[in-house]
Amino acid sequence: MDWKVWLGLGSLGALVVLASQASPPEASSKQGPYEIPAARHGVGTLVPDLRFRPMQGKEVTLQSLAQSSKVVVVALTSATCPLTKRYGPTLASIESEFSAKGVRFVYVNPSQVETESEVQAMIRSAGFKGPYVRKEATAIAQSLKAMTTTDVFVIDSRRTLRYRGAVDDQYGIGFNRPAPKQTYLRDAIEAVLKGQAPRIAATWAPGCVLELGAKKPTAQPEKVTYTEHISRLMQVNCVTCHRPGGVGPFRLDTYQDVKDRAAMIKFATDRGIMPPWFAADTPGHEDRWSNNRRLSEADKVMLQAWIDAEMPEGNRSLAPLPLSYSEEWDMGKPDAIFEVPQPLSVQATGFMEYIHVDVDPQLSEDKWVEAIEVLPTAQGVVHHILVFAVPRSQRGLGQDFGGLRGFFGAYVPGNHTLWYPKGFAKKLAKDTVFQFQIHYTPNGTAAVDRPRIALKYASNPPEHEVRTRGIFNISLRIPPRVNHHMQKAFLRVDEDMMLWSFMPHMHVRGKAFRYEVEYPDGKTELLLDVPRFDFNWQLKYDLSKPILIPKGSRMIATAWYDNSEANPSNPDPSKTVFFGDQTFDEMLIGYIDTSSPNR
Repeated sequence: MDWKVWLGLGSLGALVVLASQASPPEASSKQGPYEIPAARHGVGTLVPDLRFRPMQGKEVTLQSLAQSSKVVVVALTSATCPLTKRYGPTLASIESEFSAKGVRFVYVNPSQVETESEVQAMIRSAGFKGPYVRKEATAIAQSLKAMTTTDVFVIDSRRTLRYRGAVDDQYGIGFNRPAPKQTYLRDAIEAVLKGQAPRIAATWAPGCVLELGAKKPTAQPEKVTYTEHISRLMQVNCVTCHRPGGVGPFRLDTYQDVKDRAAMIKFATDRGIMPPWFAADTPGHEDRWSNNRRLSEADKVMLQAWIDAEMPEGNRSLAPLPLSYSEEWDMGKPDAIFEVPQPLSVQATGFMEYIHVDVDPQLSEDKWVEAIEVLPTAQGVVHHILVFAVPRSQRGLGQDFGGLRGFFGAYVPGNHTLWYPKGFAKKLAKDTVFQFQIHYTPNGTAAVDRPRIALKYASNPPEHEVRTRGIFNISLRIPPRVNHHMQKAFLRVDEDMMLWSFMPHMHVRGKAFRYEVEYPDGKTELLLDVPRFDFNWQLKYDLSKPILIPKGSRMIATAWYDNSEANPSNPDPSKTVFFGDQTFDEMLIGYIDTSSPNR
Protein backbone atom coordinates (compact mmCIF):
# COMPACT_ATOMS: atom_id res chain seq x y z
CA MET A 1 0.00 0.00 0.00
CA ASP A 2 1.45 3.34 -1.06
CA TRP A 3 0.90 6.49 0.96
CA LYS A 4 0.41 10.03 -0.27
CA VAL A 5 1.83 12.88 1.77
CA TRP A 6 0.20 16.14 2.67
CA LEU A 7 2.59 18.89 3.68
CA GLY A 8 0.86 19.95 6.87
CA LEU A 9 3.90 21.69 8.32
CA GLY A 10 3.53 23.20 11.76
CA SER A 11 6.04 24.63 14.17
CA LEU A 12 7.04 21.07 15.04
CA GLY A 13 8.46 20.76 11.54
CA ALA A 14 6.67 17.44 11.03
CA LEU A 15 4.73 15.96 8.14
CA VAL A 16 1.11 14.96 8.48
CA VAL A 17 0.76 11.74 6.50
CA LEU A 18 -2.54 10.65 5.00
CA ALA A 19 -2.97 6.94 4.41
CA SER A 20 -5.01 7.32 1.23
CA GLN A 21 -4.24 4.69 -1.36
CA ALA A 22 -2.36 5.77 -4.46
CA SER A 23 -3.62 2.89 -6.58
CA PRO A 24 -7.03 3.41 -8.23
CA PRO A 25 -9.55 4.12 -6.97
CA GLU A 26 -8.44 6.54 -4.30
CA ALA A 27 -9.94 6.04 -0.86
CA SER A 28 -11.20 8.80 1.41
CA SER A 29 -8.65 11.39 2.53
CA LYS A 30 -9.92 11.02 6.09
CA GLN A 31 -7.37 9.05 8.09
CA GLY A 32 -7.93 7.29 11.39
CA PRO A 33 -5.92 4.69 13.31
CA TYR A 34 -5.52 1.18 11.93
CA GLU A 35 -3.99 -2.00 13.29
CA ILE A 36 -0.38 -2.81 12.41
CA PRO A 37 1.65 -6.00 13.14
CA ALA A 38 2.63 -5.75 16.80
CA ALA A 39 5.81 -7.86 16.84
CA ARG A 40 7.30 -5.82 14.00
CA HIS A 41 6.83 -2.63 15.98
CA GLY A 42 8.49 -3.63 19.22
CA VAL A 43 5.53 -5.01 21.18
CA GLY A 44 6.74 -7.66 23.59
CA THR A 45 10.32 -6.40 23.77
CA LEU A 46 12.24 -5.13 26.79
CA VAL A 47 12.19 -1.32 26.87
CA PRO A 48 15.61 0.19 27.73
CA ASP A 49 15.95 1.65 31.21
CA LEU A 50 15.41 5.26 30.14
CA ARG A 51 16.78 8.01 32.37
CA PHE A 52 15.26 11.49 32.29
CA ARG A 53 14.72 14.68 34.28
CA PRO A 54 11.19 16.13 34.04
CA MET A 55 10.64 19.87 33.62
CA GLN A 56 9.82 19.94 37.31
CA GLY A 57 11.26 17.35 39.64
CA LYS A 58 14.24 15.07 40.17
CA GLU A 59 15.87 12.71 37.71
CA VAL A 60 14.11 9.35 37.49
CA THR A 61 14.51 6.11 35.53
CA LEU A 62 11.92 3.99 33.76
CA GLN A 63 13.02 1.05 35.90
CA SER A 64 12.20 2.91 39.13
CA LEU A 65 8.81 3.99 37.77
CA ALA A 66 8.02 0.47 36.55
CA GLN A 67 8.98 -1.15 39.84
CA SER A 68 6.75 1.21 41.80
CA SER A 69 3.81 0.90 39.37
CA LYS A 70 1.72 -1.74 37.70
CA VAL A 71 1.72 0.06 34.36
CA VAL A 72 3.70 2.99 32.92
CA VAL A 73 2.23 4.92 29.99
CA VAL A 74 4.65 7.04 27.95
CA ALA A 75 2.65 9.50 25.85
CA LEU A 76 4.11 11.61 23.05
CA THR A 77 2.80 15.18 23.05
CA SER A 78 3.06 18.46 21.21
CA ALA A 79 1.88 21.96 22.08
CA THR A 80 1.29 22.88 18.44
CA CYS A 81 0.23 19.76 16.49
CA PRO A 82 -3.59 20.07 16.23
CA LEU A 83 -4.41 16.38 16.64
CA THR A 84 -2.07 16.02 19.59
CA LYS A 85 -3.63 19.00 21.37
CA ARG A 86 -7.10 17.50 20.92
CA TYR A 87 -5.96 14.36 22.71
CA GLY A 88 -4.56 16.28 25.71
CA PRO A 89 -7.77 16.23 27.80
CA THR A 90 -8.39 12.58 26.87
CA LEU A 91 -4.95 11.56 28.11
CA ALA A 92 -5.42 13.54 31.32
CA SER A 93 -8.80 11.89 31.87
CA ILE A 94 -7.35 8.39 31.42
CA GLU A 95 -4.44 9.31 33.72
CA SER A 96 -6.89 10.38 36.41
CA GLU A 97 -9.11 7.32 35.89
CA PHE A 98 -6.30 4.80 36.38
CA SER A 99 -4.01 6.58 38.84
CA ALA A 100 -5.52 4.77 41.85
CA LYS A 101 -4.91 1.44 40.11
CA GLY A 102 -1.13 1.84 39.96
CA VAL A 103 -0.85 3.39 36.48
CA ARG A 104 1.73 6.16 35.99
CA PHE A 105 1.86 8.53 33.03
CA VAL A 106 4.99 10.16 31.58
CA TYR A 107 4.57 12.85 28.94
CA VAL A 108 7.29 13.33 26.33
CA ASN A 109 7.69 16.28 23.95
CA PRO A 110 10.56 15.95 21.42
CA SER A 111 9.99 19.33 19.75
CA GLN A 112 13.01 21.64 19.77
CA VAL A 113 11.07 24.70 18.62
CA GLU A 114 8.04 24.92 20.88
CA THR A 115 8.44 27.60 23.51
CA GLU A 116 8.28 27.17 27.25
CA SER A 117 5.12 29.24 27.43
CA GLU A 118 3.41 27.16 24.71
CA VAL A 119 4.24 23.95 26.52
CA GLN A 120 3.17 25.21 29.95
CA ALA A 121 -0.11 26.48 28.54
CA MET A 122 -0.80 23.09 26.98
CA ILE A 123 0.00 21.25 30.24
CA ARG A 124 -2.42 23.48 32.16
CA SER A 125 -5.13 23.25 29.50
CA ALA A 126 -4.95 19.47 29.23
CA GLY A 127 -4.59 18.86 32.96
CA PHE A 128 -1.54 16.56 32.90
CA LYS A 129 -0.36 15.43 36.36
CA GLY A 130 2.52 13.10 35.50
CA PRO A 131 6.13 14.13 34.81
CA TYR A 132 6.66 16.10 31.57
CA VAL A 133 9.94 15.54 29.74
CA ARG A 134 11.63 17.76 27.15
CA LYS A 135 15.40 17.55 27.53
CA GLU A 136 15.72 13.80 26.94
CA ALA A 137 12.51 13.54 24.91
CA THR A 138 14.15 12.95 21.53
CA ALA A 139 16.29 10.12 22.92
CA ILE A 140 13.21 8.56 24.54
CA ALA A 141 11.20 8.82 21.33
CA GLN A 142 14.05 7.26 19.37
CA SER A 143 14.39 4.40 21.86
CA LEU A 144 10.67 3.68 21.59
CA LYS A 145 10.73 4.17 17.79
CA ALA A 146 7.87 6.64 18.07
CA MET A 147 6.32 7.54 14.74
CA THR A 148 3.98 10.42 15.52
CA THR A 149 3.18 12.97 18.21
CA THR A 150 0.07 11.01 19.24
CA ASP A 151 1.86 7.71 19.90
CA VAL A 152 1.37 6.19 23.35
CA PHE A 153 3.29 3.26 24.86
CA VAL A 154 1.97 0.92 27.55
CA ILE A 155 4.77 -0.71 29.56
CA ASP A 156 4.32 -3.27 32.33
CA SER A 157 6.24 -3.50 35.61
CA ARG A 158 8.98 -5.64 33.99
CA ARG A 159 9.55 -2.97 31.30
CA THR A 160 7.90 -5.08 28.61
CA LEU A 161 6.14 -3.05 25.91
CA ARG A 162 2.57 -4.33 25.71
CA TYR A 163 0.88 -1.73 23.47
CA ARG A 164 1.91 1.09 21.18
CA GLY A 165 -0.16 3.37 18.98
CA ALA A 166 -3.25 5.53 19.13
CA VAL A 167 -5.17 6.65 22.21
CA ASP A 168 -8.50 5.94 20.48
CA ASP A 169 -10.21 6.70 17.18
CA GLN A 170 -12.20 9.80 18.14
CA TYR A 171 -9.91 12.18 16.24
CA GLY A 172 -8.07 11.71 13.00
CA ILE A 173 -6.93 13.52 9.91
CA GLY A 174 -10.00 15.16 8.43
CA PHE A 175 -12.57 14.11 11.04
CA ASN A 176 -13.78 14.42 14.63
CA ARG A 177 -16.26 12.02 16.21
CA PRO A 178 -18.58 12.84 19.14
CA ALA A 179 -17.13 9.80 20.92
CA PRO A 180 -14.58 7.10 20.09
CA LYS A 181 -15.58 3.71 18.73
CA GLN A 182 -12.27 2.07 19.67
CA THR A 183 -10.65 2.85 23.03
CA TYR A 184 -7.22 1.34 22.37
CA LEU A 185 -5.31 2.86 25.30
CA ARG A 186 -7.97 2.15 27.93
CA ASP A 187 -8.39 -1.41 26.64
CA ALA A 188 -4.63 -2.00 26.70
CA ILE A 189 -4.23 -0.69 30.26
CA GLU A 190 -7.10 -2.84 31.49
CA ALA A 191 -5.67 -5.93 29.79
CA VAL A 192 -2.20 -5.42 31.27
CA LEU A 193 -3.67 -4.87 34.75
CA LYS A 194 -5.33 -8.29 34.34
CA GLY A 195 -2.05 -9.88 33.21
CA GLN A 196 -3.31 -10.33 29.65
CA ALA A 197 -2.03 -9.26 26.25
CA PRO A 198 -4.16 -6.52 24.66
CA ARG A 199 -6.34 -7.86 21.85
CA ILE A 200 -5.15 -5.00 19.64
CA ALA A 201 -1.49 -4.45 20.53
CA ALA A 202 -0.27 -1.98 17.90
CA THR A 203 -1.88 0.71 15.76
CA TRP A 204 -0.85 3.58 13.54
CA ALA A 205 -1.56 6.83 15.42
CA PRO A 206 -2.50 9.66 13.03
CA GLY A 207 -0.73 12.88 13.96
CA CYS A 208 2.35 14.89 13.13
CA VAL A 209 5.04 12.53 11.90
CA LEU A 210 8.24 12.75 13.92
CA GLU A 211 11.53 13.49 12.18
CA LEU A 212 13.99 11.91 14.62
CA GLY A 213 16.95 11.55 12.31
CA ALA A 214 17.90 8.86 9.84
CA LYS A 215 16.77 5.39 10.75
CA LYS A 216 19.60 3.07 11.68
CA PRO A 217 19.53 -0.71 11.54
CA THR A 218 18.37 -2.21 14.80
CA ALA A 219 21.50 -3.11 16.73
CA GLN A 220 21.72 -6.50 18.35
CA PRO A 221 22.30 -6.47 22.12
CA GLU A 222 25.87 -7.14 23.21
CA LYS A 223 24.76 -10.21 25.13
CA VAL A 224 21.57 -12.06 24.26
CA THR A 225 19.95 -13.86 27.19
CA TYR A 226 16.78 -15.85 27.59
CA THR A 227 15.29 -13.64 30.29
CA GLU A 228 15.84 -10.32 28.54
CA HIS A 229 15.36 -11.26 24.89
CA ILE A 230 14.44 -14.81 23.90
CA SER A 231 11.64 -15.21 26.48
CA ARG A 232 9.96 -12.11 25.08
CA LEU A 233 10.41 -13.31 21.50
CA MET A 234 8.74 -16.59 22.49
CA GLN A 235 5.95 -14.85 24.38
CA VAL A 236 4.96 -12.68 21.43
CA ASN A 237 5.36 -15.26 18.66
CA CYS A 238 4.99 -18.75 20.12
CA VAL A 239 3.51 -19.02 23.62
CA THR A 240 -0.05 -18.24 22.49
CA CYS A 241 -0.15 -21.85 21.25
CA HIS A 242 2.84 -23.48 23.00
CA ARG A 243 1.75 -23.34 26.64
CA PRO A 244 -0.20 -25.45 29.11
CA GLY A 245 -3.74 -25.65 27.77
CA GLY A 246 -2.68 -24.32 24.35
CA VAL A 247 -3.04 -26.11 21.04
CA GLY A 248 0.71 -26.54 20.52
CA PRO A 249 2.07 -30.08 21.05
CA PHE A 250 4.64 -28.87 23.59
CA ARG A 251 5.27 -25.80 25.73
CA LEU A 252 7.74 -22.98 25.07
CA ASP A 253 7.07 -20.77 28.08
CA THR A 254 10.05 -21.77 30.24
CA TYR A 255 13.81 -21.50 29.84
CA GLN A 256 14.39 -25.24 29.95
CA ASP A 257 11.69 -25.96 27.37
CA VAL A 258 13.11 -23.42 24.92
CA LYS A 259 16.70 -24.53 25.54
CA ASP A 260 15.86 -28.20 24.96
CA ARG A 261 14.07 -27.40 21.69
CA ALA A 262 16.40 -24.65 20.45
CA ALA A 263 17.62 -26.64 17.44
CA MET A 264 14.05 -27.38 16.32
CA ILE A 265 13.02 -23.75 16.89
CA LYS A 266 15.89 -22.56 14.70
CA PHE A 267 15.04 -25.12 12.00
CA ALA A 268 11.37 -24.10 11.92
CA THR A 269 11.97 -20.34 11.99
CA ASP A 270 14.75 -20.38 9.37
CA ARG A 271 12.50 -22.22 6.93
CA GLY A 272 9.41 -20.14 7.63
CA ILE A 273 7.51 -23.10 9.04
CA MET A 274 6.93 -21.24 12.31
CA PRO A 275 5.35 -18.90 13.12
CA PRO A 276 2.90 -19.83 10.33
CA TRP A 277 2.67 -17.06 7.72
CA PHE A 278 2.85 -17.60 3.99
CA ALA A 279 2.13 -14.25 2.33
CA ALA A 280 5.02 -12.79 0.37
CA ASP A 281 6.44 -9.54 1.72
CA THR A 282 6.19 -6.68 -0.75
CA PRO A 283 8.81 -3.91 -0.45
CA GLY A 284 7.16 -0.74 0.81
CA HIS A 285 4.18 -2.66 2.18
CA GLU A 286 5.64 -4.11 5.38
CA ASP A 287 2.57 -3.09 7.40
CA ARG A 288 -0.02 -4.20 4.85
CA TRP A 289 -1.12 -7.12 7.04
CA SER A 290 -2.27 -6.42 10.60
CA ASN A 291 -1.84 -10.08 11.62
CA ASN A 292 1.56 -10.69 9.99
CA ARG A 293 3.22 -13.45 12.02
CA ARG A 294 6.49 -13.79 10.15
CA LEU A 295 9.57 -13.58 12.36
CA SER A 296 11.80 -10.66 11.38
CA GLU A 297 15.37 -11.22 10.19
CA ALA A 298 16.61 -9.32 13.25
CA ASP A 299 14.80 -11.75 15.53
CA LYS A 300 16.27 -14.72 13.66
CA VAL A 301 19.77 -13.24 14.04
CA MET A 302 19.16 -12.71 17.76
CA LEU A 303 17.97 -16.29 18.17
CA GLN A 304 21.09 -17.59 16.41
CA ALA A 305 23.33 -15.39 18.57
CA TRP A 306 21.75 -16.86 21.70
CA ILE A 307 22.24 -20.42 20.49
CA ASP A 308 25.86 -19.71 19.47
CA ALA A 309 26.51 -18.31 22.97
CA GLU A 310 25.32 -21.64 24.47
CA MET A 311 21.91 -20.28 25.45
CA PRO A 312 22.56 -18.26 28.64
CA GLU A 313 19.55 -17.84 30.92
CA GLY A 314 20.38 -14.36 32.25
CA ASN A 315 19.05 -12.47 35.25
CA ARG A 316 15.71 -13.98 36.23
CA SER A 317 14.51 -10.66 37.66
CA LEU A 318 14.48 -9.29 34.10
CA ALA A 319 12.17 -11.99 32.72
CA PRO A 320 8.80 -10.77 31.44
CA LEU A 321 5.69 -11.19 33.52
CA PRO A 322 3.78 -14.33 32.49
CA LEU A 323 0.59 -13.64 30.59
CA SER A 324 -2.74 -15.11 31.60
CA TYR A 325 -5.02 -16.68 29.02
CA SER A 326 -8.71 -17.39 28.88
CA GLU A 327 -9.60 -20.85 30.11
CA GLU A 328 -12.10 -21.29 27.30
CA TRP A 329 -13.50 -18.47 25.15
CA ASP A 330 -11.11 -15.73 24.03
CA MET A 331 -14.08 -13.41 23.42
CA GLY A 332 -15.08 -13.55 27.09
CA LYS A 333 -18.63 -14.62 27.90
CA PRO A 334 -20.46 -15.44 24.64
CA ASP A 335 -24.04 -14.39 24.03
CA ALA A 336 -24.80 -17.76 22.43
CA ILE A 337 -23.11 -21.15 22.02
CA PHE A 338 -24.18 -23.79 19.50
CA GLU A 339 -22.65 -27.28 19.46
CA VAL A 340 -22.95 -30.38 17.30
CA PRO A 341 -25.82 -32.56 18.56
CA GLN A 342 -23.75 -35.63 19.47
CA PRO A 343 -20.07 -36.22 20.40
CA LEU A 344 -17.94 -37.38 17.47
CA SER A 345 -15.56 -40.34 17.71
CA VAL A 346 -12.02 -39.89 16.38
CA GLN A 347 -10.07 -43.06 15.61
CA ALA A 348 -6.56 -43.54 16.99
CA THR A 349 -4.73 -44.05 13.69
CA GLY A 350 -5.16 -43.83 9.95
CA PHE A 351 -7.00 -41.38 7.72
CA MET A 352 -10.45 -39.87 8.31
CA GLU A 353 -12.60 -38.23 5.68
CA TYR A 354 -14.27 -34.91 6.43
CA ILE A 355 -17.23 -35.09 8.78
CA HIS A 356 -20.21 -32.83 8.05
CA VAL A 357 -22.73 -31.95 10.74
CA ASP A 358 -25.68 -29.54 10.61
CA VAL A 359 -26.52 -27.42 13.65
CA ASP A 360 -29.77 -25.48 13.63
CA PRO A 361 -29.56 -22.45 15.99
CA GLN A 362 -33.36 -22.05 15.79
CA LEU A 363 -33.23 -18.27 15.93
CA SER A 364 -36.48 -16.38 16.41
CA GLU A 365 -35.09 -13.20 14.83
CA ASP A 366 -32.16 -11.96 12.73
CA LYS A 367 -28.98 -11.27 14.69
CA TRP A 368 -25.95 -9.04 14.09
CA VAL A 369 -22.71 -10.81 15.06
CA GLU A 370 -19.60 -8.87 16.08
CA ALA A 371 -17.40 -11.77 17.26
CA ILE A 372 -17.21 -15.45 16.26
CA GLU A 373 -15.23 -18.22 17.94
CA VAL A 374 -15.05 -21.89 16.94
CA LEU A 375 -13.60 -24.48 19.33
CA PRO A 376 -13.33 -28.25 19.49
CA THR A 377 -13.18 -30.09 22.80
CA ALA A 378 -10.31 -32.36 21.63
CA GLN A 379 -7.90 -29.88 20.10
CA GLY A 380 -5.05 -32.35 19.61
CA VAL A 381 -6.85 -34.29 16.87
CA VAL A 382 -8.47 -31.42 14.97
CA HIS A 383 -6.81 -30.19 11.78
CA HIS A 384 -9.46 -27.57 11.09
CA ILE A 385 -13.15 -26.79 11.37
CA LEU A 386 -14.98 -24.60 8.88
CA VAL A 387 -18.49 -23.39 9.73
CA PHE A 388 -20.86 -22.24 6.99
CA ALA A 389 -24.15 -20.38 7.47
CA VAL A 390 -26.72 -21.33 4.85
CA PRO A 391 -30.48 -20.81 4.53
CA ARG A 392 -32.51 -23.64 6.02
CA SER A 393 -34.17 -24.11 2.61
CA GLN A 394 -30.78 -24.93 1.07
CA ARG A 395 -29.59 -27.52 3.57
CA GLY A 396 -30.55 -30.38 1.26
CA LEU A 397 -28.35 -29.17 -1.59
CA GLY A 398 -25.18 -30.64 -0.14
CA GLN A 399 -22.08 -29.18 1.43
CA ASP A 400 -20.80 -27.48 -1.73
CA PHE A 401 -23.43 -24.77 -1.46
CA GLY A 402 -22.21 -23.69 1.96
CA GLY A 403 -18.54 -24.10 1.11
CA LEU A 404 -18.83 -21.75 -1.83
CA ARG A 405 -21.09 -19.05 -0.51
CA GLY A 406 -21.72 -19.22 3.21
CA PHE A 407 -18.36 -19.16 5.03
CA PHE A 408 -18.98 -17.89 8.57
CA GLY A 409 -16.22 -18.95 10.99
CA ALA A 410 -13.26 -21.28 11.36
CA TYR A 411 -10.95 -23.08 13.74
CA VAL A 412 -7.32 -23.74 12.92
CA PRO A 413 -4.60 -24.10 15.55
CA GLY A 414 -3.76 -20.63 16.82
CA ASN A 415 -6.53 -18.90 14.88
CA HIS A 416 -10.11 -19.49 15.97
CA THR A 417 -11.53 -16.13 17.04
CA LEU A 418 -12.84 -13.48 14.67
CA TRP A 419 -13.53 -9.94 15.87
CA TYR A 420 -15.08 -7.30 13.65
CA PRO A 421 -14.19 -3.62 14.17
CA LYS A 422 -16.62 -1.46 16.12
CA GLY A 423 -19.49 -0.45 13.86
CA PHE A 424 -19.15 -3.62 11.75
CA ALA A 425 -21.04 -6.90 12.09
CA LYS A 426 -22.14 -9.91 10.07
CA LYS A 427 -25.84 -10.66 9.65
CA LEU A 428 -27.11 -14.02 10.87
CA ALA A 429 -30.59 -14.56 9.43
CA LYS A 430 -33.20 -16.30 11.56
CA ASP A 431 -33.62 -19.09 8.98
CA THR A 432 -29.90 -19.98 9.08
CA VAL A 433 -28.45 -23.44 9.61
CA PHE A 434 -24.77 -23.89 10.55
CA GLN A 435 -22.91 -26.55 8.57
CA PHE A 436 -19.78 -27.81 10.34
CA GLN A 437 -17.02 -29.25 8.12
CA ILE A 438 -14.57 -31.04 10.42
CA HIS A 439 -11.19 -32.49 9.46
CA TYR A 440 -9.66 -34.83 12.04
CA THR A 441 -6.04 -36.03 12.03
CA PRO A 442 -5.66 -39.06 14.35
CA ASN A 443 -2.63 -38.73 16.64
CA GLY A 444 -2.25 -42.25 18.03
CA THR A 445 -4.92 -42.02 20.73
CA ALA A 446 -8.66 -42.40 20.17
CA ALA A 447 -10.63 -39.32 21.18
CA VAL A 448 -14.12 -37.89 21.41
CA ASP A 449 -14.83 -34.36 20.21
CA ARG A 450 -17.84 -32.03 20.26
CA PRO A 451 -17.18 -28.82 18.28
CA ARG A 452 -18.96 -25.58 19.16
CA ILE A 453 -19.41 -22.11 17.75
CA ALA A 454 -19.80 -19.13 20.10
CA LEU A 455 -21.19 -15.74 19.11
CA LYS A 456 -21.18 -12.27 20.57
CA TYR A 457 -24.05 -10.12 19.30
CA ALA A 458 -23.89 -6.41 18.54
CA SER A 459 -26.17 -4.38 20.80
CA ASN A 460 -27.39 -2.31 17.85
CA PRO A 461 -27.54 -2.73 14.06
CA PRO A 462 -24.09 -1.88 12.69
CA GLU A 463 -23.12 1.00 10.46
CA HIS A 464 -21.47 -1.49 8.08
CA GLU A 465 -22.49 -5.04 7.20
CA VAL A 466 -19.63 -7.52 6.71
CA ARG A 467 -20.13 -10.03 3.91
CA THR A 468 -17.93 -13.02 3.15
CA ARG A 469 -17.82 -13.84 -0.54
CA GLY A 470 -16.15 -16.68 -2.39
CA ILE A 471 -14.19 -16.41 -5.64
CA PHE A 472 -14.49 -20.00 -6.84
CA ASN A 473 -14.11 -22.37 -9.77
CA ILE A 474 -16.05 -25.65 -9.56
CA SER A 475 -14.85 -26.72 -13.04
CA LEU A 476 -11.42 -27.75 -11.82
CA ARG A 477 -9.63 -30.38 -13.82
CA ILE A 478 -6.07 -31.15 -12.74
CA PRO A 479 -4.28 -33.65 -15.03
CA PRO A 480 -2.25 -36.54 -13.61
CA ARG A 481 1.41 -36.06 -12.70
CA VAL A 482 1.63 -32.32 -13.39
CA ASN A 483 3.63 -30.33 -10.83
CA HIS A 484 2.56 -26.76 -11.61
CA HIS A 485 -1.00 -26.69 -12.95
CA MET A 486 -2.71 -23.29 -12.96
CA GLN A 487 -6.44 -22.61 -12.61
CA LYS A 488 -8.32 -19.31 -12.23
CA ALA A 489 -11.57 -18.04 -10.76
CA PHE A 490 -13.30 -14.69 -11.25
CA LEU A 491 -15.79 -12.51 -9.41
CA ARG A 492 -17.44 -9.50 -11.04
CA VAL A 493 -17.85 -6.64 -8.57
CA ASP A 494 -21.38 -5.33 -9.02
CA GLU A 495 -21.16 -2.50 -6.48
CA ASP A 496 -18.43 -0.52 -4.74
CA MET A 497 -16.99 -2.52 -1.87
CA MET A 498 -14.36 -2.25 0.84
CA LEU A 499 -12.04 -5.26 0.94
CA TRP A 500 -10.87 -6.30 4.44
CA SER A 501 -9.31 -9.77 4.36
CA PHE A 502 -8.49 -12.88 2.35
CA MET A 503 -8.56 -16.61 3.08
CA PRO A 504 -7.40 -18.88 0.24
CA HIS A 505 -8.70 -22.45 0.36
CA MET A 506 -7.33 -25.49 -1.46
CA HIS A 507 -6.54 -29.06 -0.45
CA VAL A 508 -3.35 -31.15 -0.30
CA ARG A 509 -2.35 -30.59 -3.93
CA GLY A 510 -2.54 -26.81 -3.44
CA LYS A 511 0.83 -25.21 -4.13
CA ALA A 512 0.39 -21.42 -4.45
CA PHE A 513 -2.41 -18.86 -4.48
CA ARG A 514 -2.77 -15.29 -5.65
CA TYR A 515 -5.46 -12.57 -5.47
CA GLU A 516 -5.57 -9.74 -7.99
CA VAL A 517 -8.05 -7.05 -8.99
CA GLU A 518 -8.61 -5.78 -12.50
CA TYR A 519 -10.00 -2.24 -12.27
CA PRO A 520 -12.57 -0.85 -14.74
CA ASP A 521 -9.79 0.98 -16.64
CA GLY A 522 -7.97 -2.32 -17.23
CA LYS A 523 -5.20 -1.81 -14.69
CA THR A 524 -4.42 -4.93 -12.64
CA GLU A 525 -3.11 -4.84 -9.05
CA LEU A 526 -1.66 -7.71 -7.03
CA LEU A 527 -3.43 -7.87 -3.67
CA LEU A 528 -2.07 -11.03 -2.02
CA ASP A 529 0.60 -13.48 -3.11
CA VAL A 530 0.95 -16.80 -1.28
CA PRO A 531 3.87 -18.50 -3.07
CA ARG A 532 3.93 -21.45 -0.65
CA PHE A 533 0.41 -22.54 0.26
CA ASP A 534 0.20 -24.98 3.18
CA PHE A 535 -3.00 -26.98 3.62
CA ASN A 536 -2.13 -27.54 7.28
CA TRP A 537 -2.73 -23.86 7.99
CA GLN A 538 -6.02 -22.36 6.78
CA LEU A 539 -4.73 -18.84 7.35
CA LYS A 540 -6.67 -15.60 7.07
CA TYR A 541 -4.79 -12.49 5.91
CA ASP A 542 -6.19 -9.28 7.43
CA LEU A 543 -5.44 -5.94 5.79
CA SER A 544 -4.27 -3.14 8.07
CA LYS A 545 -6.40 -0.79 5.97
CA PRO A 546 -9.25 -1.84 3.71
CA ILE A 547 -8.94 -1.42 -0.04
CA LEU A 548 -11.74 0.25 -2.00
CA ILE A 549 -12.76 -1.88 -4.99
CA PRO A 550 -15.05 0.02 -7.40
CA LYS A 551 -18.08 -1.30 -9.21
CA GLY A 552 -17.15 -2.84 -12.53
CA SER A 553 -13.87 -4.32 -11.28
CA ARG A 554 -13.07 -8.01 -11.55
CA MET A 555 -11.54 -10.02 -8.72
CA ILE A 556 -9.17 -12.76 -9.88
CA ALA A 557 -8.08 -15.78 -7.84
CA THR A 558 -5.26 -17.86 -9.33
CA ALA A 559 -4.26 -21.22 -7.88
CA TRP A 560 -1.42 -23.60 -8.70
CA TYR A 561 -1.50 -27.35 -7.96
CA ASP A 562 1.12 -30.07 -7.66
CA ASN A 563 -0.38 -33.40 -8.71
CA SER A 564 2.98 -35.08 -9.19
CA GLU A 565 4.84 -37.84 -7.40
CA ALA A 566 7.11 -35.16 -5.91
CA ASN A 567 4.25 -33.92 -3.71
CA PRO A 568 4.48 -36.08 -0.56
CA SER A 569 0.88 -35.19 0.37
CA ASN A 570 -0.55 -36.35 -2.96
CA PRO A 571 -3.06 -39.19 -2.42
CA ASP A 572 -2.74 -40.49 -5.99
CA PRO A 573 -0.70 -38.70 -8.70
CA SER A 574 -2.10 -41.04 -11.38
CA LYS A 575 -5.62 -39.59 -11.13
CA THR A 576 -7.24 -36.59 -12.77
CA VAL A 577 -8.52 -34.42 -9.91
CA PHE A 578 -11.83 -32.52 -9.86
CA PHE A 579 -13.58 -30.12 -7.51
CA GLY A 580 -14.88 -31.88 -4.42
CA ASP A 581 -15.30 -31.81 -0.67
CA GLN A 582 -12.80 -34.42 0.51
CA THR A 583 -9.04 -33.95 0.83
CA PHE A 584 -8.42 -36.34 -2.08
CA ASP A 585 -10.48 -33.93 -4.23
CA GLU A 586 -9.47 -30.32 -4.78
CA MET A 587 -10.93 -26.86 -4.36
CA LEU A 588 -10.30 -23.34 -5.59
CA ILE A 589 -12.05 -20.88 -3.30
CA GLY A 590 -10.71 -17.44 -2.49
CA TYR A 591 -12.75 -16.11 0.41
CA ILE A 592 -12.86 -12.33 0.94
CA ASP A 593 -14.44 -10.24 3.71
CA THR A 594 -16.09 -7.11 2.34
CA SER A 595 -18.37 -4.27 3.37
CA SER A 596 -20.14 -1.47 1.58
CA PRO A 597 -18.41 1.94 1.66
CA ASN A 598 -21.76 3.58 2.40
CA ARG A 599 -23.49 1.30 4.87
